[in-house]
Amino acid sequence: MSEIELKKLELLDREIRVKERGLEHNIANTRKNSWKSPLVVAIFAAAVGALGNAVVTYYSSSLDRAASATEHERNIVLAETAAERERILEMIGIGDPEQVQRNLEFLIDTELVQDPETVASIREYYEDREPGTGPGASLTGTVSFEEIGIDRSEVNGVLIAPSTTFLEENLGKPREVLSEHCEPITNEVLKAKLETAIVGGLRVHLLEPAIRSLEEIFSVIEDRHPDLSQMLGVAGSLCVRNYGDYTPASSHSWGTAIDISLNGQLDNFNDEQVDVDLYRIALVFIENGWVWGGGFEKEDSIHFEVSEQQLRRWISEGVL
Repeated sequence: MSEIELKKLELLDREIRVKERGLEHNIANTRKNSWKSPLVVAIFAAAVGALGNAVVTYYSSSLDRAASATEHERNIVLAETAAERERILEMIGIGDPEQVQRNLEFLIDTELVQDPETVASIREYYEDREPGTGPGASLTGTVSFEEIGIDRSEVNGVLIAPSTTFLEENLGKPREVLSEHCEPITNEVLKAKLETAIVGGLRVHLLEPAIRSLEEIFSVIEDRHPDLSQMLGVAGSLCVRNYGDYTPASSHSWGTAIDISLNGQLDNFNDEQVDVDLYRIALVFIENGWVWGGGFEKEDSIHFEVSEQQLRRWISEGVL
């Protein structure tokens, strides 16, 4: 094996170890928050095991096969592990202990959770569980991210927010001169790609494929959280402006972002806290390729925008 291939393996191993440490940190946080239970800890432990299995997979058969694993393939393994963990944590926060068990069984039956170690941990836990005990919805209202048991910096997984440069190169400038105030789009090509629609009873002005995606998201929210769907409001969608003192244009300028309120109230900006219901909504957006502002350096939990990955997909499919 060449020196270059060995270095690739070293980098892969280091990457997996970093992810393992992150999951172990989540285990420690979980023990401290109000979702603490043997089941949740077992799930995180299984996730660590899944990452370990990823290393075994890449190293098995032959080192040559391991060295040839692409960054894309590694990201798929890591993303799938994170996605399963988020689905489980969301289900743990819905309903009483009996409902939580049914929720988790549903994830397994529909193969939304497939990792063998995670499935085994869940089934083993419920074999010995006493009726009425176990995890159930216990968090309500506005809480810290630590109480939820998540690392804000990793909540969006591999999804990234598109840069101004990316948006300008692929969609053009919405207008030549920007101010701090919302102004009309002067780019006629971009304007033709926008649409105004009523989604979930809310009026939005976004890129046409973003509206189709939003319709799917609101359909999922209606199924999973019917009570929450009636609480949602739009605090902003299309708004062509810059970031105040900053020169880059807001992602709202291209119709790729939306701000959401709950019961007419906006989550406070950059206070390291979030309404639990808004977090549950955020998980649905992330599953559908949107980036949540709760994971930004300056926490902005009302903000949701189409990820760069999703935009690239729409461009490649010819729908944008």
